[in-house]
Amino acid sequence: MLIYKYWIPFFAPCFFTISFLVKLFTKTKVLFICDNVIPHEKRIGDKFLTKLVFSTVDYFIVQSKTVEKDLEKFNKKNKPYRLSPHPLYNIFGEKMDKNEARKYIEENYNIKFDTEKVILFFGFIRKYKGLTYLIEAMPEILKHNNLKLLIAGEFYDDEKPYTEKIKELGLENNIVLLSDFMPDEKVRYFFSVCDCLVLPYTDATQSGIVQIAYYYDKPVIVTDVGGLSEVVISEKTGIIINPGNVNDIFGAVKRFYDENLEEKFSENIKSEKLKYSWEAFTENICELAGNKSS
Repeated sequence: MLIYKYWIPFFAPCFFTISFLVKLFTKTKVLFICDNVIPHEKRIGDKFLTKLVFSTVDYFIVQSKTVEKDLEKFNKKNKPYRLSPHPLYNIFGEKMDKNEARKYIEENYNIKFDTEKVILFFGFIRKYKGLTYLIEAMPEILKHNNLKLLIAGEFYDDEKPYTEKIKELGLENNIVLLSDFMPDEKVRYFFSVCDCLVLPYTDATQSGIVQIAYYYDKPVIVTDVGGLSEVVISEKTGIIINPGNVNDIFGAVKRFYDENLEEKFSENIKSEKLKYSWEAFTENICELAGNKSS
């Protein structure tokens, strides 16, 4: 079995060539684990390349209902597939005490939090992630809660509009921007220090970032796009809001602190996350490929 993670047609020529040669000379089957079928940022040739590479695939794993619907458009031969949510990311180390994580970040990144309350935006920064809306919500959020927004992630967009927006709104002391790729060994400090994760996406299929948050028992505030609302249970493991709405972001953060939801949501996550095991995920692959003994 040859297994790929597929999320963007850029890799289609490479994957097609390897799969074609492997299938030409061996009896190997090909399985695609699809983060996306249709990319967030569309380019000329995407459909052609996706159809081309999918012609070599025997089985598909999709990780949200949104991707399942997209697969139907390209899977005209009804090749077998299975919907199986993304498992928890458990490779970044154990959860830490908030104060210990705070001390590490302050010492290693030369910053000072000056507040007990921290919300986190984590991951690659691209337009569809909606970070601009979260930044624009900060002035209203700060009228009710003295907190820090910690942004940790590598820019895939031009950084300048974001930094200019922070300066324009006078948020330099309330937003910590660590615009760099975060090595695996550093991830646990960011998720351990925060009270909750905020993902104000305007478009999504699913996000593995939620599964990192769940591993660390962290509540999430997410928008109702793609598969995000499939893994976040409204009012149980997080708050689901409308995309592209600054007032909704402000309201969700205010509620989170006013109603002291961190502890309640964290306890719910501890039981909810059990269904996102790697054992269940691999069993789905084995059953799909006809090897139930795994």
